[in-house]
Amino acid sequence: MSYIEWSALGILLILLELFAPGVYLIWFGFAGLVMAGLTFFNTELTLTVQLLSFSLISVVMVCIGFYVYALYLKKDGQTNHPFLNDRSAQLVGKTVKVTADVQNGQTKVAVGDTVWLAQTDENFKAGDEALVIGVQKGVILLLGKKE
Repeated sequence: MSYIEWSALGILLILLELFAPGVYLIWFGFAGLVMAGLTFFNTELTLTVQLLSFSLISVVMVCIGFYVYALYLKKDGQTNHPFLNDRSAQLVGKTVKVTADVQNGQTKVAVGDTVWLAQTDENFKAGDEALVIGVQKGVILLLGKKE
């Protein structure tokens, strides 16, 4: 294979990563680009040697990719955004607008374009602002006075 074919393969694999993210295709693409450089400077490599070299370079590149991805994750596998997929936990500490008067310790609050159930010991009226101080059962916000 010529350096043009290796370049095309490398670029194709890198572009495929856009459609299948997280599959490590980008690292195989980088290996293809390295092979393009090798075949550009050494045109006498046989196809067997090229394929073996590509395999070895791919293994090295995937190991580099694993290390790069590990830099973005903590050792326990958690990201720097622990509440990324926990919408209710993200609301703790936020100010919300009460949409209904408190009755029996329960009310409703507006969060963006949605309405959440809430519990509180305070006597909020519709239109008041409250502070989310916690979450119960993942769906009921606990409210406190805004300081």
